Amino acid sequence: MKKLTLDPQDFSRVNPNAGYPKQIFTDISSRGGFERALDKVIIIMLFLAALLAFIALLYGSIQYLLAAGDAQKAETAKKTILYSIIGLLAIVFIYVILMFVAEGTFG
Repeated sequence: MKKLTLDPQDFSRVNPNAGYPKQIFTDISSRGGFERALDKVIIIMLFLAALLAFIALLYGSIQYLLAAGDAQKAETAKKTILYSIIGLLAIVFIYVILMFVAEGTFG
């Protein structure tokens, strides 16, 4: 039976710059690279914020289901759901505003 091994050179055939962090810095310093890097960072941050708000929405929903008639727990769950929906809407508005600013600034 042949032993399966992974050689870093195998990945370089797919992407010649794989495994070379230097490439990341040259991409950022190249013409227009800063804008692309900033765009990626903003997208990742907004995605993580939306994911967190969605998890809070699920948590509030589960709290509401498990309240079992307890008015205090149900009220807390409703507030969690409301705040997570407000957070999701805020994230969408922030994304739209940032896209308008990016279009005006970077063309």
